[in-house]
Amino acid sequence: MVGKYDGIDNAWPCINLSRKVIEDLNIGNKVSAQFLQADAITSLNRKYDLVITTWFTPGNFSSDDFPFESYDPSHQRLDLSKNQKFEKIFSSAYQLLAPDGEIVLGSCYIDNDNTRKKQEAFYRKLGMNVITDAEDEFTATKERFWSQRFTKGKMLNYFSDVPSEKILFTPLDTYNFAMLVRIKK
Repeated sequence: MVGKYDGIDNAWPCINLSRKVIEDLNIGNKVSAQFLQADAITSLNRKYDLVITTWFTPGNFSSDDFPFESYDPSHQRLDLSKNQKFEKIFSSAYQLLAPDGEIVLGSCYIDNDNTRKKQEAFYRKLGMNVITDAEDEFTATKERFWSQRFTKGKMLNYFSDVPSEKILFTPLDTYNFAMLVRIKK
């Protein structure tokens, strides 16, 4: 049912695995896997009916100038009413949509205390050093991992050029941990 599919990732192991599957399934005539940073998505230079992010990718776009090594929430607090990197990537993706196209943000962490605690526990279990606290809208580690959490209001603000009735929210679990967001053109 898919006429053409372009997959991008910024991790070579994922690209190599995808290319092997493409070759094994003999679908190279309609599927490609490219190494590409998300903020360069406009270089694809075509229109898409559907742009999908998977896993928790939408929340993993930290500001380029975020001070992972020196962030101290007791002295500074990052304002995420705007996240320029997130906005650049997804406004670029929106521009690539064909008429009636759609962006699907696979899963976005919901900004609440339970989600924050789960993020922090996960990173600590991996041996990382969490540098954020309960007042932050994201969880970050000294090891440069970042997971932003979202509210519906924040998402509507990020997509302020899109009529709100074209943005749909679907809970992904009964724990209020993550949601799927669809943005229609």
